[in-house]
Amino acid sequence: MALLFTTLGRKSQVWRTMFLYPLMIAPIVAGLLWKFLMIDNFGLLGTLLSQAGILQNPNQIGWLSNPDIVLFSVAVPDIWLTTSFMCLVLFAGLQNIPGDLIEAARLDGARAPSLLFRIILPLLRPVIAVALVVRGIDAARAFDTILIQTNGGPQSASETMSLLIYRTMIRFGDPGLASAMGTIYLLAMLAIAFVAVTTIWRPGKDT
Repeated sequence: MALLFTTLGRKSQVWRTMFLYPLMIAPIVAGLLWKFLMIDNFGLLGTLLSQAGILQNPNQIGWLSNPDIVLFSVAVPDIWLTTSFMCLVLFAGLQNIPGDLIEAARLDGARAPSLLFRIILPLLRPVIAVALVVRGIDAARAFDTILIQTNGGPQSASETMSLLIYRTMIRFGDPGLASAMGTIYLLAMLAIAFVAVTTIWRPGKDT
């Protein structure tokens, strides 16, 4: 989407504004919205797929009740909420790539795949590294939408680490264990972020 917006230029202003609307929605509201879309028995998604003839009945797929797919189902609202932010970050990074460099490569006969993988992506490495770290940490602390949709169920299949720490502290009343889990979780996230930055952050270098 960021590449498409860059290609369209000023023509993409209206589409960019519409694309950023999910950023204005609170995670709890998004969780409720997607819960009503996916919930069993009267979920809108199952009903529409059934009416379209894709499913035999609206309850054929237990989006929020099947332990095998519930983690993917609760990931959808989080992806929907943050995709526009990631697009905005990458779009801003694309604006900083010199246009004369792209034009010179085109004059030399470079085609779209070569422009993307040999020029654009190498120059975009710092932005991609920051975006991945920010988005990774944001996804790792997913809490609101999952708590509203499934509360970590069924069978703890959608329970994330942040939700487990919350339950350990609030429900089980064990602040010591919850604090230790939070500290280890923080160190793990810092280690992953360090590896991601050192691996990807090589501006201007080709793969």
